[in-house]
Amino acid sequence: MKPVRYKRMFGGTRMIMKKHSLAGTCGIPTDAQRIYIPVDANGADDPDHGPSDPVTIHWLDGRSWKVESIYARQEFGRAIFGNLCVRYDVCIARQRKTVWWEHGDKPGRRVHKQYVDVYARTNADGTTVPVRVCWPDGRGFTIDQIIRIDPFGAVIHDAQTAVYTVRFGGWTTQLMLEHYHREDPIHGADDRLRWWVWAFENTRSKNDVSAPPADTRVR
Repeated sequence: MKPVRYKRMFGGTRMIMKKHSLAGTCGIPTDAQRIYIPVDANGADDPDHGPSDPVTIHWLDGRSWKVESIYARQEFGRAIFGNLCVRYDVCIARQRKTVWWEHGDKPGRRVHKQYVDVYARTNADGTTVPVRVCWPDGRGFTIDQIIRIDPFGAVIHDAQTAVYTVRFGGWTTQLMLEHYHREDPIHGADDRLRWWVWAFENTRSKNDVSAPPADTRVR
């Protein structure tokens, strides 16, 4: 275990032994079983006491749900050891669901929707296939494999989203194609297609894209 120096306590300095993650124990999912998602909370996370309660949960295809109620909050491990994991049993869309929060050495997973340039091919059957992704800093990555395509779903906030699970740079990530359409009686219809990804700031994950921008990580 890695020793870390903790804040002053009881007039002296204590050495706290940092413990391993509890993943795979106490019902906590292993990394391979997890899907990381953006979550809006009712405040900032406290490094000594854990997360603030979730308010809105965002899914990777662009949908989101308000947390209608919290049935239970259960803690595993301790923040002082760096392995605190919190289980929330919540009600979303009138269904009971479980979401997890885990403490780590890195800052929390702050996520934003990052629009990107994409070179795509339109096949004879009308399907659209992404070929190359261009990062905001100008670098580009050729897509090696399209693993799965989830077609456009329901209209949410005047937009539909298709999800492409792709592999490039030796890693797997999800690339979203957003179709925005809105009728305006004055200015006419606003109809456009845009590609985007979930970008994780100040975070390294096992699915980091090869040599991504310094402050943006994509899963």
